[in-house]
Amino acid sequence: ASIFQLKSELQTIKKGNDSITLYLQKIKEARDLLTAAGVMFEDDDVVILTLNGLPAEYNTIRSVIRGRETVISLKDLRSQLRAE
Repeated sequence: ASIFQLKSELQTIKKGNDSITLYLQKIKEARDLLTAAGVMFEDDDVVILTLNGLPAEYNTIRSVIRGRETVISLKDLRSQLRAE
């Protein structure tokens, strides 16, 4: 797949009816493919993409994470979303 296509796929991943674990796995797999192709994403970009793909029932946690003074780590993001 082209880098453009891989980036598009990463940016359009939505949680939908998937579990948080599966949703986060899809994001990780897409990011890993891009990394293998030489495209690097900063963790804060991945946090933004992850939050954007969440449905409305995650609005509270999304607001809390976006309102932080520092960017949440991907590990902490994963933990908080699984707890939600």
